[in-house]
Amino acid sequence: MNDLQHLFKLRGVLMRELAEQLGCNMHSVQKTVKGTRENRHIREGIAGYLGLRVDECFGPASRSPLRRLIKQEIVRKRKEYEQALKRKALGEPTLSSGQQTVNV
Repeated sequence: MNDLQHLFKLRGVLMRELAEQLGCNMHSVQKTVKGTRENRHIREGIAGYLGLRVDECFGPASRSPLRRLIKQEIVRKRKEYEQALKRKALGEPTLSSGQQTVNV
């Protein structure tokens, strides 16, 4: 599995949904993400979806930008998991970012 596939898996992005958003065939999107097909239109769509340039998603220069996004996704998931555990085990309400508790 390549970095792009890992990122989409972590984010829960389904190839069917991505293909619909890009207006493309699901199998073409899957093969482009997997790296077995080079379709410029789909590559541009995927890069735009991720907010990256095409060279940051595909090819030798893609490792660093994709790994950065993967690490960000891992941190996000870790925080979500920790909040869920606290709610379950401690019954603690969790605050969304930016909110503060108020003592009355």
